[in-house]
Amino acid sequence: MKEYRVTVEQLGKIKDMENTEKPIKCCLCGEDIAVTPTGWRYGNNPQPLTDNDEDRCCDLCNSTKVIPKRIEGMFASKNKNIE
Repeated sequence: MKEYRVTVEQLGKIKDMENTEKPIKCCLCGEDIAVTPTGWRYGNNPQPLTDNDEDRCCDLCNSTKVIPKRIEGMFASKNKNIE
């Protein structure tokens, strides 16, 4: 299974996003990404549904699309190793 890690370059891009007041759009549904109660406004990593390192997704798409796809990938790789 592919690992998902944040690189220093990606952190720099997120840091650059801080300089904009414009809301970030979810790459999956197109809605604005909501700011969390802790102040995080950069959403979630949408991989494996997109390979663009700059894409971000909202919490709803993360819960309903991204996480199920990652779980599906875990079971697919586990079944591949068993055969």
